Amino acid sequence: MAQWDTYHRQQLEAAGKCSGGKKGITQMANMTEELKVDEYGRILNDPTHDESPSHGNSPAAWALVMLVLVGLVIAGISALASGWVVMWIGIGIAVLGLPVAFFMRLAGKGANGDYKG
Repeated sequence: MAQWDTYHRQQLEAAGKCSGGKKGITQMANMTEELKVDEYGRILNDPTHDESPSHGNSPAAWALVMLVLVGLVIAGISALASGWVVMWIGIGIAVLGLPVAFFMRLAGKGANGDYKG
């Protein structure tokens, strides 16, 4: 547990959530009491790794990534097989990801949307 405390204290200090001295130690102690660990030693609710959906972790971002990925895989495979029509269809699917993601973001499914993830 001492290694865990040292590592996470460094992470908290780097993020500005914990400072040295008694106040920082107390804050770190309060955070370690809230942790839930399963039987394999995995931390279930690590407060230092809270991820907000503002870094591309949204339905619009995932739709964009999946459409571009699927389209380019189709285009790549069909280009190798000399299927030029299918290749252009794959490129069209990849390009279609941009307006789909844009309109999903406008509908509130983007990084700063009100969706319930």
